[in-house]
Amino acid sequence: MKSWLGAGVAVLLFAQAQVLAGGLLINSGLDDPPDHETDIATGWTLVEPSLDSNGIPANSATFASFANHNLGGTRGLWFRNFEGGLGGDEPFTVDAHLYQDVAGTPGDEYTASAWFRFETWYPGANPFSGTDDYLILDFLDGSNSSLGAVVVNADDSYPGNDSWFQVSATGTAPAGTVSVRVQASFIGGELQVNNPQSAFVDDFFLTPEPASALLLLVPLFALRRRG
Repeated sequence: MKSWLGAGVAVLLFAQAQVLAGGLLINSGLDDPPDHETDIATGWTLVEPSLDSNGIPANSATFASFANHNLGGTRGLWFRNFEGGLGGDEPFTVDAHLYQDVAGTPGDEYTASAWFRFETWYPGANPFSGTDDYLILDFLDGSNSSLGAVVVNADDSYPGNDSWFQVSATGTAPAGTVSVRVQASFIGGELQVNNPQSAFVDDFFLTPEPASALLLLVPLFALRRRG
């Protein structure tokens, strides 16, 4: 009896630890490695597609210590929107995408979330600007083609006070799903007249439907009753 109870508690504690650590994601807080102003985060892919007139990528995003959200963390992602529209050979606007793929199961429901912060003069905080910021939950097939995505505009949740706010997206994996992608995208960043004007994102989560985790306990308690 005690052994089954202990095993059940262990499973619950493990599930709780997984949720606290970002659920299904690796390095959900972007803290590894802890280096300031680098483009590397274990388990994540950072894409900076905007090119200057010489074909050189603009430095539109980087991991920085002052972009950290959690008191226990060391960094977050800093979107450098001011790299767009600097003049000279720089692009008129800049984009950046950060994503991670994990194994997915067709029919399962997933919830992704992340914490965003917009500084006072960040253009994404202005509904009339051309800058948009998204949290994307994407379901991919075996060739990494999208089978359907849930796209949430983070700008719609902005509280208007330069504070951190959480954005969530929930969707069910369609037939053919092999992996699930969690992505933050910053689109159309451009230099503003006033400072501060940056955006940040940190502390991602990806969790399956709670009922899915509880199903792990069904065989456990079924066997316990037989005993």
